[in-house]
Amino acid sequence: MASPVLATPSTPPPDPTIAIQYGILVQKAEAVPPAETVYNPGDVINVAYGAINVNYKVVTTFFGNDLATDVNPGRCSQIVSFGFVAQDPEEMR
Repeated sequence: MASPVLATPSTPPPDPTIAIQYGILVQKAEAVPPAETVYNPGDVINVAYGAINVNYKVVTTFFGNDLATDVNPGRCSQIVSFGFVAQDPEEMR
């Protein structure tokens, strides 16, 4: 008895422009030195490369001391920038 073949929905190929756009945003996050607080909520981060020109809005930032626990309360005084949460401009509409 032959087994039925399930059809899988076709997905569109990934858009390389979007991949580059997100890659540049990741580079901007990595470029922040650990001891600095460069971005704040509401800031706009511009991602520009060739024809790409997108502005992301910083929703929040997070730091190492946000992860401090009772095990090592001294971490509360050590500000270490971990990154930011940015909102896609398409979602801001």
